[in-house]
Amino acid sequence: MNTLLWILTVLSIQLNNYISFQLESKTLSNQKVVIIRAEIFFKYDEGKMITRYIYPTELISITNNKGEAAFYDPKTNTASYKRGALFLTTNDNIYLFLSERYSDLGLKEMGYKIVSKKRDKGYIVTEWLPEKSNSEDKAEKIVLAHQNDLPAYMALYSNNRCEKKIYYTGYSMYGSYFLPSRIVEITYVKSDSIIVKKEYTNYKIGSSANNPYFNFVIPSNAKTITNP
Repeated sequence: MNTLLWILTVLSIQLNNYISFQLESKTLSNQKVVIIRAEIFFKYDEGKMITRYIYPTELISITNNKGEAAFYDPKTNTASYKRGALFLTTNDNIYLFLSERYSDLGLKEMGYKIVSKKRDKGYIVTEWLPEKSNSEDKAEKIVLAHQNDLPAYMALYSNNRCEKKIYYTGYSMYGSYFLPSRIVEITYVKSDSIIVKKEYTNYKIGSSANNPYFNFVIPSNAKTITNP
């Protein structure tokens, strides 16, 4: 392989790891609706995600697969930094699809094992339990349903009740990935529920995803602020 061909091959592989899309999230709670709109730029091979929030306010976040997060406010030229499992890009819904974990949505990696499988009205329904019965911060049971080999819904149970349901719809193929256009999460709290509807649009993969935000870095003169 000559040098030019090798360089082109490397560049092609790198570009195929670039994925961008737009997100609109609507959270319905206590008869109020909170809307967030953002542009997301994913470097899948690096586990790095740059999110440019454009509504209701402009903010840029940089997160990675180590749980490190940086937030930049372009209006005030200030930055803040955090770390924790909440910011792991590997926990992001779309990351699981980019990892092609259609069969279990990462449940095996999270310490769950399949205990039953059945067919129900066109769905393949599997039941999952934690490998360790005394595991903390884990649902005591998860039910996952597939239709046409793709995740359709997930239900999480704790204390013998369903605490959360997640629905995945509107699949299309982009490159070699099947990606959903809508994910709806319903969390049950006492006699009420919190509904989060996420709409994913304008998926771009590879060279079509070319955008300067993939290489965004917080300006060196940004002032670091400490959250209380």
